[in-house]
Amino acid sequence: MRYGTLDLLIAQRLGFWRTPLNFAVFNLAYTGVAAAVVALWLVAPVPSLVAFLLISAAHFSSDWIRGRSLALRFVTGAALLSLPSLRDQDAVADLYATLAGEGARAVAGAQAADVLLRLLLYAPQPAAPARRLSQRARPRRPPHGTHRRALNARPPVDGRGAPLGDGQHGIPY
Repeated sequence: MRYGTLDLLIAQRLGFWRTPLNFAVFNLAYTGVAAAVVALWLVAPVPSLVAFLLISAAHFSSDWIRGRSLALRFVTGAALLSLPSLRDQDAVADLYATLAGEGARAVAGAQAADVLLRLLLYAPQPAAPARRLSQRARPRRPPHGTHRRALNARPPVDGRGAPLGDGQHGIPY
């Protein structure tokens, strides 16, 4: 299935079009955006390539690490897009030059440098040497009996075992 094939269905589910007139307007706008992207690429190919890569990084990163910070997701997406340039920078530079002209070769170099920097920054740190048991910090314990009192705490009850207070008039118990 080609990328973007489901865009019309997704747009319908999101409510962008429901009637034939809305469908025509949506398709006209969709085609207009595509034409604008092509025109921008022809006018400024290298900035368009960089914008495309940044948008792709944001897009790819949002799919599989939800629940993480936006910055972490974006950095992950950018790293994924940059890995091929680390493996074979010349091949990626040739591809970018074909797409956006000779000035785009520098983008592949920047991607390779970006990946190397990330690898150095996020490389696992060596573990600290193990200490003997007598040197390890021992966990602090609460004062004697405190934890037992907290575990056994119950709301006050009347003689029949029912909680004190009615819960309706602001009387806690």
